[in-house]
Amino acid sequence: MSIAWWLDGRVYRKAVSAAWDRHVATVPEPADLAPDTVVKMGPAALGVLIADGPWRAYEAVVAGLVAKGSVRPEDNYRGRPTLVWEWEKGPPKGGVEKAIWDQHRDLAVLHPNVVVHPVVQRLVSEGVLREGETLHVPFHPPVPVWAKIMGVLGLALTWPVAHLFPDGPYLSKGSICTAGAIILLSLLMFINANEERPTALRLPRLSERGEQVVKQASAQFAHLDPAVRDESQRYEPDEVAFAVALFGDRALAHFSEDLVERIVEWQAYWGMLAHQARREEYLRRWSG
Repeated sequence: MSIAWWLDGRVYRKAVSAAWDRHVATVPEPADLAPDTVVKMGPAALGVLIADGPWRAYEAVVAGLVAKGSVRPEDNYRGRPTLVWEWEKGPPKGGVEKAIWDQHRDLAVLHPNVVVHPVVQRLVSEGVLREGETLHVPFHPPVPVWAKIMGVLGLALTWPVAHLFPDGPYLSKGSICTAGAIILLSLLMFINANEERPTALRLPRLSERGEQVVKQASAQFAHLDPAVRDESQRYEPDEVAFAVALFGDRALAHFSEDLVERIVEWQAYWGMLAHQARREEYLRRWSG
């Protein structure tokens, strides 16, 4: 049975490798990116691509607003540290900044998903991100012949194994246990025969074009890496959002420790709200 398991596993791995080869052969090479593609995509899009989630994108946008003086630190009506808009500057022209302005004036009570989700949708529509069923390579699993053969043989051998030994207070128990073990192993062979392994066929969330964007951004903004800058090299206001999008908390701390503390408190607040929502849903479901 072990040999049959290994033989079917080898056939499966070869089929997976062939499926990947077919997929790679059908995917066209992405066109070269224009030099200004990364800048036009904006820091929010880069944050989504690099960190695979809304928080990095939101942090980058907020840090950019602070660097440009569009928002200032303050406490909200609940006494929690937040950032409020500078009214004299007026609303932003567009993008995630405008979405934040339109949704709520208090940045501490606005969940990143609300304003970053449209960015994710745009990246999917442009073929930079994958979403839904396209996350797996098309694949027809091979029939696990060896596992099924050994499962059938194992079940067929159960009856003779159970009668190998003469009746007795101990020998009969041994033969019954042996037969039971063979039945269990045979059933496991059938289960293994029908088990798919989708992780081996999962596509990366970034498409080939998305990988191109990340590679270009890493090269174009390598000088913003806080690891290669000392404290005397301050970020320019237009650089802050891109630095945080690419390098996360390292760049954010390099720019403003106070902003790091505020964003950490926001994350804890939203985590608490999510926990409360899950608890309320659990109680509602079980209370009928």
